[in-house]
Amino acid sequence: MTTEEIVPGDVEDGDSAYGDDLSTWTQSLRSSVLAGVKEHGRQYHSYQSSTNYFMPEDQDEQERLELQHHAFLLTLNNELQAAPIDPKDIKEVLDLGTGPGHWAIDFADAHPSANVTGTDLSAVQPTLTPPNCRFIVDDFTKEWLHPQKFSFIHGRMLNLSFDEPPGFFKKAFDALEPGGWFEMLDTTLPIESDDGTIPEDSAVQQWCTAMAKAMKTVGKDWDWSKHYGEYMEQVGFTNVRQTTMKWPMNGWPKDAKYKMLGKITYVNVLAGLEAFSYRPLMNFLGWSKDEVDILLARARKEAKDHTIHAYYPLVVAYGQKPKV
Repeated sequence: MTTEEIVPGDVEDGDSAYGDDLSTWTQSLRSSVLAGVKEHGRQYHSYQSSTNYFMPEDQDEQERLELQHHAFLLTLNNELQAAPIDPKDIKEVLDLGTGPGHWAIDFADAHPSANVTGTDLSAVQPTLTPPNCRFIVDDFTKEWLHPQKFSFIHGRMLNLSFDEPPGFFKKAFDALEPGGWFEMLDTTLPIESDDGTIPEDSAVQQWCTAMAKAMKTVGKDWDWSKHYGEYMEQVGFTNVRQTTMKWPMNGWPKDAKYKMLGKITYVNVLAGLEAFSYRPLMNFLGWSKDEVDILLARARKEAKDHTIHAYYPLVVAYGQKPKV
């Protein structure tokens, strides 16, 4: 259940309609929230100016992931984790599905006495990293062969990446040292609204429904993330806590933090909307490209409407392996 109420703000002339030029808004966001310093040959976030590298990947995807990383920092008030970990207990850290490695690099810089390992299916991480950070190509859906036990395991946006939640959470439990922590962060579908402003024929909700149906055809379930805390308890974690935060669909909130989160979410989702949608809807459900494009066009129009006070729920869950 979500706990915070977001108050809608006044519609601003420069903010009421994002327009169709997504690159313009992306560039604006980069200049306003991602302007930082360069160090180690990489550029860092202004909020984490000593830690965050920007990745030399495809420009569009790079900008999307970069903004998404910032959204997590903003959500957690510039902290890299929600779990109440004592810094002196952080020794070996595992970042699952690290992608370009933003979080792993930030965490390694923030905790120079810890060893941080980031794993991913693709070797897209930078070669210039903190000395206590390394990346390896690995598939966490297979057997975990890490020789060390970890004091902290971190994963975000991993929902639908594993096949069987209890088994995945058991792997994390077994890979932790006694007293170690596991944390997962993931958005869920469908979108929600606290004031009933989502239209009954909402294109965004139709997209959510279609995506959920598509993933179920291959044994995946968007609802998994809603039960992360339960999965943790089932495999033996204690001190489990799960909360649901909000990522506004666009810049409709009055509060400055949530307004910025909404702007980032708008760019983040629309920048990847086709990539998110084509394979599930066309390959799994048999939709034509025209059918997908028509729905996405309607969803884009709806996504920039500030009279729709919608948000994506973001689940944050963590638990601790018993010390004895």
